[in-house]
Amino acid sequence: MSKEDFKAFVRRKPKLIEYVQNNNSSWQKIYEIYELYGENNSIWDDYLKDKPRSISNSFTDIINTIKGIDLEKLQSGIDSIQNTISMIQNFSTNNKNSQNNNYQPRYQYHHMDD
Repeated sequence: MSKEDFKAFVRRKPKLIEYVQNNNSSWQKIYEIYELYGENNSIWDDYLKDKPRSISNSFTDIINTIKGIDLEKLQSGIDSIQNTISMIQNFSTNNKNSQNNNYQPRYQYHHMDD
C-alpha cells in the first residue's frame, strides 16, 4: 500500500476529510490505521458514519449564521415588535382608565322620617 493508494482512498471517502478537518483525528493517525487494516476493514465504518456535531462546529455554524443576518431587517423587525407591544400597552391602559372614569356612584336618596 502506497501513499498514492491512501490518497485515492481518501478521495473516495470524503467523510474522512471532514473528520480530520473537524479536528477529530490527524492525517497521520488515519494513515496508520490504513496501513494496519487496509481499505476494506469494518473499522472505517466508525469514521464514515454521521457523528454528532462537535461544539466547535456548532459554534462556527452560529458565527456564520450571525454573519449572514441582515441587520437592517433585524432592526426593522425589532421596531415592529416594539410598536406592537406599545400599542397593546396603550390599549390596556386606556381600557382600564375608561372603565374607572365611567363609573359614577349613584346618588342615594335619603328620606328623613319626622
